Amino acid sequence: MSNRCRRALCREGVYYALMVVSVFAWALLFEANLLMLVAGVLCAPLLLNAWLCKRSLQGIDVRRRVVRSVTAGQTLPVDIELSNGRRRTRWGLTVRDQLVPVRPVHPSAPLNPSQFCMSLRSGQQCRQTYRVVLTQRGRYRFGPLQMSTKFPFGLLSARRTIASESDLIVYPRIGQLSPSWQRRHCPVPQGTLGSRRAGRAPGDFFAVREWRAGDSSRWVHWRRSVRQGQLIVRQFEQPSDRRLVLLVDLWQPASPSDEDLERVEFVVSFAATVVADLCRRPGFHLRLALTGDPPQWIVGSANASLMANAMEQLAVAEASERDTAAAVWETLREDLPEDVEILVVSPRAGTPQANHWRHAAPPGAAGRCQIMGPREPRFWEYFKAV
Repeated sequence: MSNRCRRALCREGVYYALMVVSVFAWALLFEANLLMLVAGVLCAPLLLNAWLCKRSLQGIDVRRRVVRSVTAGQTLPVDIELSNGRRRTRWGLTVRDQLVPVRPVHPSAPLNPSQFCMSLRSGQQCRQTYRVVLTQRGRYRFGPLQMSTKFPFGLLSARRTIASESDLIVYPRIGQLSPSWQRRHCPVPQGTLGSRRAGRAPGDFFAVREWRAGDSSRWVHWRRSVRQGQLIVRQFEQPSDRRLVLLVDLWQPASPSDEDLERVEFVVSFAATVVADLCRRPGFHLRLALTGDPPQWIVGSANASLMANAMEQLAVAEASERDTAAAVWETLREDLPEDVEILVVSPRAGTPQANHWRHAAPPGAAGRCQIMGPREPRFWEYFKAV
């Protein structure tokens, strides 16, 4: 739905209108008919500009095409499509967009990119693309599109607003996990003799090897066997069924400093990196908790669906001064296997306040609970921010 077209004098138009008024004033003051005629002629460009610029915006359809999500720091392409449904060519069209952060962590000004289309013939479609880099995670909102033109003289501008609002989720930055983290939490998968099992494959394809006595013919790699002149069978990755409980502590002081806000962002980025890494590996079961009121839980097998859900929650998560460690443990108390690994990522790690997590832990869980954060050197041994 579009609002009605609005017209206004440009700066050049204001100067031109003052000149016309001056000519009229002189004509009235000296009763000069010739000056009156000149002033009337000078009004023609203003009236013609007002009529033509309004007609130039009629019959133009504007659409915005953008992805639903992007990672902080990546380039976001936004397509603006214009189509002319009228019989005449439209000239000098400018489309201005608006991108506003919703409840930003760090205050920032709205972005107002604009695109210019010189001419748009009848039935023609024009696609303009602008690119922005959003450095902060969170939810952003695209405001209404504003189309304007000053055709043909640039004395007046006509503007039309197109209600085309949509939301964009900017995921946290994805860093890099060190080999130390991989060896500690994600050991190299071992191949299995999956060829001895009938039916479905025991896991994801891992490698190939020579045939051994007892192997099933279901897993023979016939093309490789013909090429090498001997039987070759497929190996499959053995599902490890590893379980990880990742607790993300989003605590900050009541009056946080820039360093406090930066530590929270490092914690969120680390959690996002871990989730992205685990979701690319089969056989992991993840329980992700975000502190809040109430705490947010994401539970399931590590896959693309869980990753998308976790990234969205991490993108819009907000830190607060409330300590919700007891509430998180209370929701986790009923389902906490003895062999599960518990990792707490907190900006308070390395300070006495981080001990609240161990004090509030259920019996038997405190000994398996690892707490680390940006204050500790171990955090940076595992994680490299990008």
